[in-house]
Amino acid sequence: MSQSTVRDVSRGGFYLGLEQLTMVVGGVLYSIMVLRMLGPAVYGILMLGQATIGLAGVLTTNVEAYLERFVAEIDARGHGGTLGALVRKILSVKGLLAIGAGILVAALADPIATAYGYRDLRRLLPALAPLVLLECLILVFRYTLFGLQRFRLIWIVAVANTIVKLTIVLILWRLGEGVVALVAGLVAVQGLTAAGMGILVLRALPSQPEPTAEVPTYRRIWKYVLPLFGARIFFLSGQHLNKLILGILLSAHDLGLAAFALMTIERFIGLAAAVPNALLPALSRLRGEGKKETIEQVVTEGFRLVGALAVALSAGIFCLAREAVLITGGPEFLGALMALQILALVPLFRTIQQPLNMSFYTYEKTRVVFWLAALKFAVEPLLYPVLIPSLGVSGVALASLLSSVVVFGPAIRVAAGLFPSTAANRRRTFVLAWVVGGAVMAVGWAFRGLDEPWPSLAVRILLLVLALFAVIAVRMVSGNDLRRFGEATHRPRVEALFRRLAGAVDRIQARPYPVR
Repeated sequence: MSQSTVRDVSRGGFYLGLEQLTMVVGGVLYSIMVLRMLGPAVYGILMLGQATIGLAGVLTTNVEAYLERFVAEIDARGHGGTLGALVRKILSVKGLLAIGAGILVAALADPIATAYGYRDLRRLLPALAPLVLLECLILVFRYTLFGLQRFRLIWIVAVANTIVKLTIVLILWRLGEGVVALVAGLVAVQGLTAAGMGILVLRALPSQPEPTAEVPTYRRIWKYVLPLFGARIFFLSGQHLNKLILGILLSAHDLGLAAFALMTIERFIGLAAAVPNALLPALSRLRGEGKKETIEQVVTEGFRLVGALAVALSAGIFCLAREAVLITGGPEFLGALMALQILALVPLFRTIQQPLNMSFYTYEKTRVVFWLAALKFAVEPLLYPVLIPSLGVSGVALASLLSSVVVFGPAIRVAAGLFPSTAANRRRTFVLAWVVGGAVMAVGWAFRGLDEPWPSLAVRILLLVLALFAVIAVRMVSGNDLRRFGEATHRPRVEALFRRLAGAVDRIQARPYPVR
């Protein structure tokens, strides 16, 4: 793997990781205030409103996905004018569709509120409608900055967005305002974020005034994005439509518990996704240079590192689930504890699969992404009527887990066809991840009867430490990985810290890990 590729991936992973960490920490603080501000029942109604907005967002298509894949390639060829024209082209399409979708949400507010029997939705949906346009603009701008590898700017925007959002929510909470005022505050935050990102994109785009190469036609753009659009429909529709289905099968209180557990796991999965997502611009450049062997190496190494991250994430969520519920939601949400512990297994499938998904994007195998999303979309809601009557909220979590299990197998097989020479390495990584993660959770489950908080918490913290030690001992993480990550920060003190950590890892592994 070339040093420039290592640097790009490390830098991207570092800043995108900081972005996701900012969003997770901010999301936890946001949840603490909102859950106490609204309570389970009103929070469940808010989730119905946000699910409706999510479905409306699907109507705007995923045309911005073309930017995610091709901005880096076009920029590498020096076609700045072409890139600017492409961004404007996609922004106009996405914006017009978003305006229409927002108007539709506002128009359907009354029948939706009548169907569910919640009068608050009549006021809530029109207040939420502007988010359709604002979030579409933010997506287009973010993908442009992502392709240009302006990862630091993406992180700075996330920090600013989080600070402003938390400030507004805190003020509204202290004033005793309700859910509609909360939504108005969130719309204002997203409006400021969209404006700020738009300015950053204008400054980051190359200054060439005219296209120096042919701007991709709509036919070419849609040929790439339509299979991904199908996948996005399945994913987002499944994510939001499932909540609407759950609104029928569960009471508002139980819906709030299920939404809380699903939201919590999605935040942490989003944090872990920063590392594999950082691979895509580098892989796009390598694809343009025809370096398939390097791409295979990057994907395989990424699979190993993300596998280690998935183990740490799963073990951490499982061992500290009770504390996470109490800190974020409070005692009212302890009914979601079992569901959250079941969902702790999801990263061992979904998170570890992400580097493979990046390879599918790189080789434009968008139909594979489509069929994988379709499979998950079909499996999860079919399990609801089977599992929810007997397991309640835990049945929602189990359905989510099983749908992730079903999708993982085909993804592994497709990747083996793309990169056959390293398939055994990826199988070994997956087995190690499940041996370590499964062992920690099995032991934790065996000791579930211990008194709270002590000695139960002490045992769970010990299990988490042993899990992290095991990840290092089985060589899922190396000292060289930490050194590269430290170098990506360009901060001498941080680099020195990571060098010391790398030395400790080398000692645990008994000999220096071979440079890859």
